[in-house]
Amino acid sequence: MIRLPKFEYLRAKSVEEASTMLKEASEETRPIAGGTDLLVAMKQRVASPRRLVDLKGIPGLDVIDYKDDTLRIGALTTLRQISDSPLVQEKFPVLAQAARKAASPQIRNLATIGGNICLSRRCWYYNQSLAWRRSRAPCLRMGGAQCYVVKGSDKCYALHCADTVPALLTLEAKVKLVSARGERITSLDELYLELGPRATTIEPGEILTEVYLPQPPSSSYGLYLKYSARPSIGFPLVGLAVVVSRGRGTGYAKRPEWQWVLFVPGP
Repeated sequence: MIRLPKFEYLRAKSVEEASTMLKEASEETRPIAGGTDLLVAMKQRVASPRRLVDLKGIPGLDVIDYKDDTLRIGALTTLRQISDSPLVQEKFPVLAQAARKAASPQIRNLATIGGNICLSRRCWYYNQSLAWRRSRAPCLRMGGAQCYVVKGSDKCYALHCADTVPALLTLEAKVKLVSARGERITSLDELYLELGPRATTIEPGEILTEVYLPQPPSSSYGLYLKYSARPSIGFPLVGLAVVVSRGRGTGYAKRPEWQWVLFVPGP
């Protein structure tokens, strides 16, 4: 049995308290919500934080509401809540589809939209047990000099694999990030980095608290398609989200968002 390493557990009761706890954040201090990715990474010793700051006790971050043609989703809202929401199904069906296709029902009951957006990059050669990784020379992400995905490369080709991100990008989502230094709202497509082990521009100590989606035209509809080696639970090998708006005899497709061997979600 692979066990979790020892760690200190802190439970935040407010965003401000969590920000204070994470003020000196580093790889040794990490926020946790659903924990469906982080706890697995800790068992594999891919992540080894000494302290975890639990955000689940913060009120008001698990809401879905609609006001002034904008959908607001709290970062602690589970993928199950999003996929089952009549409001999301009616006005943002591509997001409901993507959330429904993520992982398994058990994982969707725990996994949050904030965690899915902040999901670490994944690689078949890296996201393995410690014993498995030690069986070969270290890769770039482990401090070595090679990438096993692209032989001879001096860059890490780990992939972003979150199901909801292509849908959110197609819907022109924005996110709110809060820290002890203040808060900022940024478009989702500015959140992601291209290459390397780091997936996002989120700074140490910042907490993603809300997601905002502007209302698409009433004549639009969306679709999310996914191909996975294990359809019932696996991360996408290929994910495609598209939103199409119908006009007077014409159709207009907003830029489709692909997620596969591209290293950042993009067209």
